[in-house]
Amino acid sequence: MEFNKEELAKLPPKERLKKLKELEEEAKRQLEETKKVIQESEKMLKTSEVEVVQEELKKEETSIRTRDELKDISRLLRKRAEDLEALADEAFLGAQGSSYQPLQPQEAEVVDLYNRVKEIQASYGSGSGLSYDRVRELAEIKQKAQITHEYTQVSENIQKVAFAAQRIAEDVLGSSYIDNLKYTN
Repeated sequence: MEFNKEELAKLPPKERLKKLKELEEEAKRQLEETKKVIQESEKMLKTSEVEVVQEELKKEETSIRTRDELKDISRLLRKRAEDLEALADEAFLGAQGSSYQPLQPQEAEVVDLYNRVKEIQASYGSGSGLSYDRVRELAEIKQKAQITHEYTQVSENIQKVAFAAQRIAEDVLGSSYIDNLKYTN
């Protein structure tokens, strides 16, 4: 029903009063429905706010776990690098032996590879900021060291030095650099 003042004025007083009471009842029903919708909307809003807060808490919790896992991985990688360095140093010293014998050309090349990869590792750390030329150089060192370690006839100590050079190059490059180089050659 619609409130039309002009039409109501034309009605006799008894009918006008009846019509106004009907309009009043209709307005009350609409008001109650509006209140219900408002309450439901407020409930939904509170529920969604709680869900948003819970979701943010889950994300923060995941982020904290991820940071802790990264710290653990970082510690493991540092330990692995230390172990590789110790192995290479031991092999290098063993290759020289207590009675010094000059290294064969191939052995000297392996020691040079190891020294170059250690120098790059010291100057660039974990692989961030490596120039394209350094990445290619590290990839070549890794490849030469791998070939020496797996396929050539050199002493066990030189093989250890080659293996250490290969692993250090891989650690400095990271797997993504190595994968990218495979496809750019």
